[in-house]
Amino acid sequence: MLSYRHALHAGNHGDVLKHVVLLSALRRAVERRAIDDDSDGESDLCVVDTHAGTGSYFIDDETTATAKKLRECEDGVLRLLRAQRGLLDDAEVRIDPPPAAVEAYTQVVHGFNGEEARAAAADGGVELALERYPGSPWIVARKSGRANNELYFFELHPDAHAQLRTFLARHSGEQTQTAALNEDGFDGAVRVMSETKCRGSRCLVLIDPPFKEESEYERTADTVSSVLNIKPGSTIFVWMPQL
Repeated sequence: MLSYRHALHAGNHGDVLKHVVLLSALRRAVERRAIDDDSDGESDLCVVDTHAGTGSYFIDDETTATAKKLRECEDGVLRLLRAQRGLLDDAEVRIDPPPAAVEAYTQVVHGFNGEEARAAAADGGVELALERYPGSPWIVARKSGRANNELYFFELHPDAHAQLRTFLARHSGEQTQTAALNEDGFDGAVRVMSETKCRGSRCLVLIDPPFKEESEYERTADTVSSVLNIKPGSTIFVWMPQL
């Protein structure tokens, strides 16, 4: 769906939930892989993201007038950070202390914005601290552990794909097998898993289409079925609206 722009929705409540779960799953996969290393020697982790986006989003940029008007991050990441610091009017929503998964998520968000942002956050300057929001590609590249992983990020929109390639070239860390692919993510996920079998003992597949077209529901189900036929035991995350 080339008309969809996730930048208009970055940092909303859906992103918060998605990335808290993603971080927890990556941590679990890394922990399990360490155990597996002692038994069968397999150490690679394969991650496939079917709709990766650009990798990074400005959430408070004057040039993105539509995103600023929507301001979905107000009820997402910013609300969470305010709740952690007791800055909301409703004292009942204060998170003190936050669950470990939520704390890990907020550390990632602040870490993505840099040391200056963390210092501002420590002083309570939540809005000042957050100018950008990390997409799934950055979280996967930085939190999936060793450099011998296989990471595949699909983005069909040509402009978004160009941004994603540039972003990953700068921010993929020590990961050496990272690919930003300008093709349909449903077909691409099945293709790379068929070709590579994702050598690692742990495979994570993220499926998060915009669901602007009715066919995306059926294609999601077909992709899940195909992935499990190729690599039984894969962990698959599907994000879809509750209608």
